[in-house]
Amino acid sequence: MKSWIPAVCMLILGIAVGFLIASRRPREIPMAFSNVGSLYVNPKSGDVIKWYNGSLPQNVQFKYDTSPCVELSASDKCTIKATKGDYFYNCAGAPDTCPDPGIRVGSAVMVEGQTTPSRTLPGPYADPKDPKLWCASGTARGQPIAAKAGQSFEFDPVGDIEFTVTFAANTCSHGDSLTNNAPDCTITQAATFPQTYKIHIDGGCTDGTGSLTLNPNP
Repeated sequence: MKSWIPAVCMLILGIAVGFLIASRRPREIPMAFSNVGSLYVNPKSGDVIKWYNGSLPQNVQFKYDTSPCVELSASDKCTIKATKGDYFYNCAGAPDTCPDPGIRVGSAVMVEGQTTPSRTLPGPYADPKDPKLWCASGTARGQPIAAKAGQSFEFDPVGDIEFTVTFAANTCSHGDSLTNNAPDCTITQAATFPQTYKIHIDGGCTDGTGSLTLNPNP
């Protein structure tokens, strides 16, 4: 009478296993460049991204000596090996056709200009407003920053790094030691120019420096 019960159980188990396998299968994500603006995706480790310019494959080259890909050179394909972090690239041979210059690996999503869940980066902005930090050839590096009193910027670390940046005393209104959890600075009236800021990146990268100069523009 109950001979159908094992069959039903096996069917349910088969469906569950099928869903589990499908959920772990790497995705292939096509990236087609157009004039509609930036496109943000959150690939995960094992996913494959392919770039296109129209219908043609488009090679990209990752910047700052930091790539999330298994592929080592410029390519139209990236098999994600990283687990998290922001990564930035140029379109090889055609920079003007590359409106989406970066990808964020992992599930975290943060709106551009947002520094923490409770604070948004205020304007006016320094140049650049999102200076990059990265580790190149074993040494911490940072983009030069031009700013003046009242202008703001937010460090944008490249890849999966934990950083601490230290400015001269009374440079930033929220404190002069910036980290991943507090990456933004609004320049105070007491800030001194020019100055050299110190960069520490965890994980064996030698400490480095960056420059902060007075922004000549309004």
